[in-house]
Amino acid sequence: MSRVNPVWFNANWAKNALELYEGVSKHAAELNVGFGFFFGLTQKFSLDSVVIETCKLFDTSNERYEKNTVPALCDYLTTHLTNDYIPRLDVEKLTRLGIPNIEAERMLREISAEQDLENTKVDILSQVRNLMPTRSNNPHLEKLFLFRNKVTAHSERLNEVLTEELRNLPSIDEIEKIVKWANNFCQFAVCVMTPSTAYVNSSKSARMAALNVAKKVLDKNFDDPSKTVAENSAAQEVFYSRL
Repeated sequence: MSRVNPVWFNANWAKNALELYEGVSKHAAELNVGFGFFFGLTQKFSLDSVVIETCKLFDTSNERYEKNTVPALCDYLTTHLTNDYIPRLDVEKLTRLGIPNIEAERMLREISAEQDLENTKVDILSQVRNLMPTRSNNPHLEKLFLFRNKVTAHSERLNEVLTEELRNLPSIDEIEKIVKWANNFCQFAVCVMTPSTAYVNSSKSARMAALNVAKKVLDKNFDDPSKTVAENSAAQEVFYSRL
């Protein structure tokens, strides 16, 4: 757990930052009318945190020092995976990482039957590593690294081509996929490396927290007696819906 927890902490921080950014952005136009300075800062700080924390999860630079990253944790699994806990794997933990259902079921059958277990472990980790987002196989992650290196972590003087390339970051959905993969990988690591069964995601949502603050600030009333229950319900659904 001492290997997994720092990676999971970073993944959870990136998730919260992304949710906070989305929650504030959802009603940015209305919030900007009277509270633009505060919520503009909140957007900027949360977006910077999304970029930095997501890149921190998948950083492979400067190999002179050990890092708490997804690739480093995968390396650790490769050399330390035993037979003790791997039978606890289920189809969902494998498919969440992108392994096809039919492949996941085959792997679990081999584990259950203790059929060529060493090769099965190698197979699982090989497929997981191939599915891991990297700068070379995921253009959205590459753009986040570029933005971090050129804008967020440093302040380089950019040429016109680079300025145009960095004008738009990946969508919230695309960044969410990357962060969610890291989170799912941490849950996979806990399952196959430790006896813990209490490793779950927090039920709290930074997105909902941001939207609840926006609701208060904008004085939204979804129990308006002048409207029908259906109208209030529809308005609330629109207010809290995803971007």
